[in-house]
Amino acid sequence: MGTRRPPTCPLCQGPGIALGSLGRLHWYRCRHCGMDFSRAARPKKPHTPAVQPARPTIQEHQA
Repeated sequence: MGTRRPPTCPLCQGPGIALGSLGRLHWYRCRHCGMDFSRAARPKKPHTPAVQPARPTIQEHQA
């Protein structure tokens, strides 16, 4: 299992410390220069609805 590396600052390439999430963004603060920056969160996997059995037709219901 790999370890996650913190994202790097776009200004100085220093390591980012997680501040938290807001909407679909994860916010970080650079340990070297103090700049706040964000990264987009990974999109969630699409929800696949459960397969429901078909309703009986009128002919099947009357039989």
